[in-house]
Amino acid sequence: MVHFGLDIGYGQTKLAWSNNYTQPLAEVHPSGAAPIERCDRVAGGQVGDTALGYGEEVLVNDRRFSALIDPDRIQNGMQVLHQDYAGTPEYMALYYGALARVGATVVDHLVTGLPVAQCKDRDKARHVKSLLLGRHQVREGLSVTVNKVTIVPQAVGAYYASIDRRMGASPVHDTLLVVDFGHFSVDWVLITGGNFRDSSSSSCIQGGSYVIDRMVALIKARHGIAVGRERVYGYVRAGLDSVQLGMETIDLNAMKRAAAAEVAPTVVGQIRASLRDQSTDVNRVLVCGGSTPFFEAAVREAFPKAIYEEAPMPVLANAIGFRIYAKKSA
Repeated sequence: MVHFGLDIGYGQTKLAWSNNYTQPLAEVHPSGAAPIERCDRVAGGQVGDTALGYGEEVLVNDRRFSALIDPDRIQNGMQVLHQDYAGTPEYMALYYGALARVGATVVDHLVTGLPVAQCKDRDKARHVKSLLLGRHQVREGLSVTVNKVTIVPQAVGAYYASIDRRMGASPVHDTLLVVDFGHFSVDWVLITGGNFRDSSSSSCIQGGSYVIDRMVALIKARHGIAVGRERVYGYVRAGLDSVQLGMETIDLNAMKRAAAAEVAPTVVGQIRASLRDQSTDVNRVLVCGGSTPFFEAAVREAFPKAIYEEAPMPVLANAIGFRIYAKKSA
């Protein structure tokens, strides 16, 4: 039986899967997807050749797409950074790319997440579930049947992963805030006494991409150089401290600090506002997601009395937790 945890983010696609015979596997890929004709060609390649050495070729509505490639390899970049992302062909291309990476012809249980605010919309969750369920012609020669799909709030995956690692530690007395700092959205869930509290769990759309956009603006203002969002995001993912652009040396760390100082307090303020009716203070904060470094200082300042934890493998934490949930509830 194949149990599959999938976290399709606006910046990266994370997948974790297992079957009855092998150890669990997990991968992280860039969330670039576009029709093949919009993708950069390999140097010297013919028309129709793409940078597919970096991703998967799939079929969406009988159209060839490149999936799981760097967005910087797509002409004009990714143009689907919005709340209806899960209904786009690009999202389905990433889904098919992930199924191709798993390589199984049958997935017994798939668990994936939606932003918390969207997950509360039952019609939205049902629609996404209907898109993912059933038989899919991923590409020529590969058809995959997905027998069961469960949609959960995005940040829940990190919680399941954390509980699995704790092996018996009781969370009964915790008032636990789990925050997923994603590229497009920031999602949080409050767990008290081991139960989820919907009224204090939500999302905001000022995720890491807002910080990236501010970095782009600061580079333009301070150095007079235009650099695309996808390129700057690539620098951040690569962990670069600085970059030479023509005659200018860009201190990326300084840009990140300045941009995060503008964005993070507003985001963390929204999280704190959602908790205003709670009679018990948060005593533990668990964070995950690739944009965590932008927001860490603001979170620590907002919850100075709480134990602060970063999920092991924070980028993969949701996907790993989704796989654990898929296996336990198959």
